[in-house]
Amino acid sequence: SPSRSPNVPVAPQQTPLHFLMEASISRRMNEVAACTSRSASPVSRETCNPAQSALKEEPVRPVAPSTPTKPAPRRVSRTVPSVKTIQSTAPGAPKPKRKRIRIKTPRRREQCRTNQARYRKKQMQYEKDLEVTVKQLRQEIPMLEMQHSRLISDAKSSTWCVMVEYFHLFRNGSRCPNEISSGPEAWLQKSEYEQQLVFLRSSMKEDVILGEQRGIDMLIEQWRRFTSYFDDLQFHPEHMTKISDDFIAATASLNVTISESTLQHVFPRLLSSDGNAAILRSKLLKQRLFLPCHLSFEWDRSSKRIARMENTIDILPSLVQVLGSIEDAAFVLEQALVAQDSTIGHNY
Repeated sequence: SPSRSPNVPVAPQQTPLHFLMEASISRRMNEVAACTSRSASPVSRETCNPAQSALKEEPVRPVAPSTPTKPAPRRVSRTVPSVKTIQSTAPGAPKPKRKRIRIKTPRRREQCRTNQARYRKKQMQYEKDLEVTVKQLRQEIPMLEMQHSRLISDAKSSTWCVMVEYFHLFRNGSRCPNEISSGPEAWLQKSEYEQQLVFLRSSMKEDVILGEQRGIDMLIEQWRRFTSYFDDLQFHPEHMTKISDDFIAATASLNVTISESTLQHVFPRLLSSDGNAAILRSKLLKQRLFLPCHLSFEWDRSSKRIARMENTIDILPSLVQVLGSIEDAAFVLEQALVAQDSTIGHNY
């Protein structure tokens, strides 16, 4: 081999590692310079990360189609049992009752409609009865207030006040609770009966004189007979006269309608098979009688109550007007159960 000249410089031999390091440093410096120029431009906002740039520049490799496979099976949802279900299925626990589902047949549907109609009718009737009761209560309030004021005030305990209240309380007679039929007005009639008793016992002596009779119970019994023996009783005062501080006289009108009960308990002679009795019975039945009454009240100052009450009822004029002759009226009254003191019915 030929010998080298000593004047020519010979470059030192570089190893591959040194070559790779210089190439890497040179490439990195070029990338930094390129990023600096791009960051100065307002349009470009790309990242200067070399790794990301390398990723962007790397082309997307298409995925080779794989062989068709079976679809993955769907996951079956499992219901987690509740605490109630766990408790019900626990050993020894009572089995839950199953709700019975009844199929509505035409007969069942008709029965449901009937029950609903009956319920609605019952509710409507209850509302009507309630309205009647409220109306009667409102009418009753003034009467109770008057009675209450009279009972608590001694100044108003006089013959005049007692007479006024007497006409008011007995304007439609008196019915015993045993004779009152059930209904929305039954309790009100019972209440009126109790008020009448309270009034009589607080305003009259226990042995008050009533013509040939005595006692408050006798007076109540006469009012009960007039109310039950006749129909549509109405009792109205017409005139009151103060004779003295302890004695007052009054006139009133007692209007009644003759019924079958009247013929049986007051005019029993007309129930016979006699021809004249049958004619008079047909004339009197359902007729309205207007009977004038004369009353007097005597006041007892020591007890501040009524000691005597006289009541005279004149039946003859009204009978003559209805029958047309005094002879027929006399025939009706001949065996009538009417006493001289105007009490009616059988003797006590």
